[in-house]
Amino acid sequence: MITSIYSGDAIKEAILKLSPTDIILILEEEDPPITKQEAIKTLKKFFSQNINFSELKLTSLYDLANITKKIVNKIDDIGDEIIFIHISEGRKTVSFAMSFAAYLRKNKIEGLYYVIEENNQLLKMPLLNMFKLNETENKILENISKEDKSLINLLDNITKDKSRSVFYKYLKKLQEESYITIENNIVKITPFGKIALIK
Repeated sequence: MITSIYSGDAIKEAILKLSPTDIILILEEEDPPITKQEAIKTLKKFFSQNINFSELKLTSLYDLANITKKIVNKIDDIGDEIIFIHISEGRKTVSFAMSFAAYLRKNKIEGLYYVIEENNQLLKMPLLNMFKLNETENKILENISKEDKSLINLLDNITKDKSRSVFYKYLKKLQEESYITIENNIVKITPFGKIALIK
């Protein structure tokens, strides 16, 4: 089970209901706050005979694309094991990134779970079909992923085999779906756009 952590209460419930053999705790690279440290000690004390604990350290709790990529890489490293993603605790940005990683690797995920605080029931979240882009949309994102582009430069790079009206249609869709922003004729990729490029 890959899980975010804060107090450990929801994690205990998820462990009791899902019976994982391994827990990967998502933590910040620097020393976690005392609340998390105590939660980790309690979880290890209570479950260490039956569960292997490890940690995935993050350099930032707010960089959605980087967090998503790290979790996707961890999922890929796990192989054919049953994988649960638990998102009840910790920073919301980390929970979003964990959800995005689950969407990107839905074929490897048994379930995405949230523990309802009021009744400790386990809520299985849907594994959505997100980040589905066609070849041209991917090409646009790849083209601006390393640096912001002016509309003119992007138009020159992409429209060799496409009409301008089709190109603007793709840009409009990418902007409406929050993959890019366009301000003052400069096209920038968003964190959501960076996540869509994770393979």
